Amino acid sequence: MSRRQCGGLRGIGGTLPRPARGRAEALVSSLELAEDLAQEVFLRVYRARKSYEPGAKFSTWLFTIANHVAANALRDNSRRTK
Repeated sequence: MSRRQCGGLRGIGGTLPRPARGRAEALVSSLELAEDLAQEVFLRVYRARKSYEPGAKFSTWLFTIANHVAANALRDNSRRTK
């Protein structure tokens, strides 16, 4: 991950860009849950920053992480309700 992208992560103060938050909101039914998932995505992006391939699009990498976090939450929620 480039120095610019790391600086961008620090600069957003723990919140995700609007497209990523919107994606989380679209995948889950609760705005509160979407906000929690956005925070989880931010943490995972920060923790995995060294595995980012500079030749790849950052947005694709970010949305892949966001989709996985949302899918995990939906799966966990469906297991709790059964």
